[in-house]
Amino acid sequence: MKEATIDTENNIVNIKFKTSDSDDWHKTLDFIRDLPGRDFNPTTKIWTVPALEENIKALKENGFDLSGGTEKEVLADPREQYKDIDIPTELFPDLRPYQIECLRFLQWRKGRGLITDEMGTGKTVQALSYLKLHPEKRPVLIVVPASIKLQWKREFYKWTDDKNIEILSGRKTDKIYTKTSYIINWDIIKDWKRELMLVPFQIVIADEFQAIGDPSTQRSKAFRKITKNIPEFIGLSGTPIRSRPAQFFSALSLVNPVSFANRIKFLHRYCDPKFNGFGWEYKGITHEEELHKLISQVMIRRTKKEVLKDLPDKIRTVIPLEIDNSEYNEKLDQFQNTSFDTKLDQMNELKSLNYTAFDAKKDIAVKWIREFLESGEKLVVYAHHRAVVKFLKDEFNKESVKIDGSSSQIQRDDAVKRFQKDNTVRLLIGNIIAAGAGIDGLQNVCSNAAFLELIWNSTDHLQAEDRLHRFGQKDCVNIYYLIASGTIEEDMAKILDGKMKMFDAVVDGKKTDDQDLLLELMKKYKGEGE
Repeated sequence: MKEATIDTENNIVNIKFKTSDSDDWHKTLDFIRDLPGRDFNPTTKIWTVPALEENIKALKENGFDLSGGTEKEVLADPREQYKDIDIPTELFPDLRPYQIECLRFLQWRKGRGLITDEMGTGKTVQALSYLKLHPEKRPVLIVVPASIKLQWKREFYKWTDDKNIEILSGRKTDKIYTKTSYIINWDIIKDWKRELMLVPFQIVIADEFQAIGDPSTQRSKAFRKITKNIPEFIGLSGTPIRSRPAQFFSALSLVNPVSFANRIKFLHRYCDPKFNGFGWEYKGITHEEELHKLISQVMIRRTKKEVLKDLPDKIRTVIPLEIDNSEYNEKLDQFQNTSFDTKLDQMNELKSLNYTAFDAKKDIAVKWIREFLESGEKLVVYAHHRAVVKFLKDEFNKESVKIDGSSSQIQRDDAVKRFQKDNTVRLLIGNIIAAGAGIDGLQNVCSNAAFLELIWNSTDHLQAEDRLHRFGQKDCVNIYYLIASGTIEEDMAKILDGKMKMFDAVVDGKKTDDQDLLLELMKKYKGEGE
């Protein structure tokens, strides 16, 4: 008896065989052991192999009767298998066609899949749209880098029509509610393990899931325990394999624990095992095509180039940063309770308040930049104060160049050339005014910019953005505004955004006066400036 059952859900073939002929039994056993990716379950006495074309063909040639799903189902391009799944598009009027395709993929995978689209294509929106599609699947656990917790909460409100979500912060834990969805950062998940295990989460979303690439860390172990009984898992990452495929196994085994059940066998099959005299190393990749076929069943990936026709020329994203507001609030109270002799004195103090907001967010802003650079893409970072430019240059040192008011024309040209041609220089730090005009060529190597400070004239921001959004740019330009939550920066961003939209629309061609933003802010903070 030689039986093989195709399991289309897990994309594997289950194998059973029995024979009274000893020679035939050993011959069949040797044959199965030679199949790519074979595994044996001693409890069920069943062999499994990936449902690859070569495995199915070999089983047929060796006399196995195949039952269960069809070869066509498991061997077809995954996109062919979910392309006709119905999505009520009226629920998602703002989603782009490729984002609707991602919803079809997640529906096909029954909420267990990896979204590895390139940065800037909207992975967050796609995952949250799946939550909107399934409001019955609550509560939800969302695990993200610390620098974007507030952004996830804001996007959760926007895309799910659900307000029942809280952010967990700090290592000191407290009782949490079992019917509430939560956002937590990777750094503290091990501290909240016991509390989170008591919540009956229905879906877990893991942003930058490469954070659990090393299964030996406390973070990875805690995450596995917490998610062990959660029915659905959605992993997000634009760079799922930071340095080698070995780091991919943890996420793959969470998405499909049947197909990716044995880490050691995965490492020895696909990760170029080498014995260094002390132990095994898995730093490379082997059987790359076979691995790609397996992963494509649980992962969707689109590059910006592939979906460019669906993207706008420019996308602005506000990144609210969670900060300690104590020093800022003290400064704000002082400002609001002070009588100023002149409007100029008042404006200067307001500018000082703006700098205090930066000081409160600088550490988490640096962390955001480092996490961004791990994507492999280059980034232009804009600031206003010379001290901030210097602070950033000291932090990023050799992997950065800078352009500010003190830079000569020769130094400016050299900074641009190094940013263009040196792969080790991934960051250009620029003063909004000095680097926002008179330089060209950035658009040939970069489509990402981040503003760490805001200034008082929206046209200066637009001019800086357009160092990247100009002739020769082949990608959608992503502009990030890193805003200290609960500070003057939030109000500045709202006012600036309105003015930028006005200029984008070219309503009347009139330039806003440099003091307009300051006057509007003074109305809010002091009730003055009428």
